[in-house]
Amino acid sequence: LIVLAACESGRGHVLRGDEIMGLSRALLYAGTTSVLATLWPVHEIPTRLLVEHFFHQIRQHSERNGDLDPALGLARSQCWLRELTCAEIYETMTTWGAEAGTSIWQELCALWQMTHPDEIPKDADRLFAHPFFWSPYILIGDRRRG
Repeated sequence: LIVLAACESGRGHVLRGDEIMGLSRALLYAGTTSVLATLWPVHEIPTRLLVEHFFHQIRQHSERNGDLDPALGLARSQCWLRELTCAEIYETMTTWGAEAGTSIWQELCALWQMTHPDEIPKDADRLFAHPFFWSPYILIGDRRRG
């Protein structure tokens, strides 16, 4: 399993025939079983939240069942990200060592306004509920093997 959390890492170039060439396909051809990638530019905060939760889900599933299930981990992580409130995100960001207070809140407000122009988020608002934030992440390859 390889995670490419950079912007548009799951996109490729269409060539003659039916193949899409890109980094994800090259990694699969080189032997990795699955690649977590993105379809459009992503912001670092929802990406970090999703990837950390994704690895936590993979670890939990592996400890319980003795195998990896990246597809299940991604689905659960996307649902989790979608449901996070501004207050929960703020609390998590302070544990990252991010500057406390105003700068974190300003960053969250800027993200909120990407999908809610001219509004200020409240603590209970689900900042990443819009598909723009949780749906660019895709798993390519064999879902049954990590």
